[in-house]
Amino acid sequence: MRNGIHRLRSGNRTDQPTFVVERFGWGAPDRLEVAGTFSGLTIGTPGGAVLTVYGEDGSHRLPAVDAGDAGSSDGAHWAAEFAWLDAPVAFDRARLELGTSLAVELPAPGTEADGQPLAVELLEEPEETDAAEPAAPAAPGDPAERLRLETRLLEQAEQLEEARALALRAEAALQRAEADLVLEREARAADAERFRRGLAQVRESAEEALASAGDARARDEAELGDLRARIAEMESASGELDAARTERDEARAELDAVRGELEGAQGTLNAAQSDAQALADRLSGRR
Repeated sequence: MRNGIHRLRSGNRTDQPTFVVERFGWGAPDRLEVAGTFSGLTIGTPGGAVLTVYGEDGSHRLPAVDAGDAGSSDGAHWAAEFAWLDAPVAFDRARLELGTSLAVELPAPGTEADGQPLAVELLEEPEETDAAEPAAPAAPGDPAERLRLETRLLEQAEQLEEARALALRAEAALQRAEADLVLEREARAADAERFRRGLAQVRESAEEALASAGDARARDEAELGDLRARIAEMESASGELDAARTERDEARAELDAVRGELEGAQGTLNAAQSDAQALADRLSGRR
């Protein structure tokens, strides 16, 4: 098959190499261990063991940090430990690749293999292509490189935990902010409703006050008109009273004049009576 894709040399050969899984599971939170027995190999296992795991989020390639050699004898034991370069995730199948010539499809971690041999795929070397394929991660060949990888794994695990804690805190803060926003909206809605009610009450009171003021003004104007009418009547009555007083004074003056004339007439009458009596007395004496 072209374009650098590996292919089986002979998938149905009776002398095809096999691998019996003795252990495939977690050796540490960030490590996977594979151990088993190769059979039918004519050469030792090549270097650069890589374990590729497949899950819901895709595939992850784990380089071997400690791998053995299957040797050239039949039934040689082989074991390796593979380190996660990213945060460990769940997966449902895995593929063990030894260099570019051998590959084994492994069962799920912890699954009992019942000693059944697994077929070892003999891969052809990839043909040269125009576009070079990305090389598999090189397995660390010395303790310093292994220590560097372990340190990097620890740092990435710490960063992952910090990111998860930060995400949890951010989610909690977001939930609190959303709850506060809901409470704030409810409080503002309640305040707005109270404001609308208060404004309606103030408007109603103002309209009632204006209506009452209009009625009071109308009453005041009516009372003022009555008062002005009464004042006019009183002014008219005052003029009539003054005229009556004038007539009274004139009548008194005329009465006084009549009294004077009466007194004068009475005096004249008395004098005439006296003269008449005197004349009568003289007449009586002559007789």
